[in-house]
Amino acid sequence: SVSCVSSRRVLLICVAIIVLLEMAHPTDQVSVNVMRKSDGKKLEFILPETTTIRELKNDLKHRLTPQFVPGCRLIFRDEVLKGKHTLKHYGIKVGVDDQDILMDDSREWRSSSSSDSEVEKH
Repeated sequence: SVSCVSSRRVLLICVAIIVLLEMAHPTDQVSVNVMRKSDGKKLEFILPETTTIRELKNDLKHRLTPQFVPGCRLIFRDEVLKGKHTLKHYGIKVGVDDQDILMDDSREWRSSSSSDSEVEKH
């Protein structure tokens, strides 16, 4: 009876640890490297693939500050990333390699093609 109770406690503890580990490292987390064009400095981000480009840019303002904050562009595989879309929308997702994003902060981008543009023409 004592060993049965001990075994049950060990099992419950193991299940609790597994649940906590899954919560700490959700399976939708992606690794993205952002390189600042002005100086080549890189920073790795671990983010949910549902993160919007706007959210990533807000994080960048604090962790890898661009030379021109309001109008820098984020570029992935030769495409300017739009703020309203998610990482997953651009194919940045779990299990995909080569997920480097270029932060073009070489000038202050101010056009409808900027990744921060709120307006989309239909």
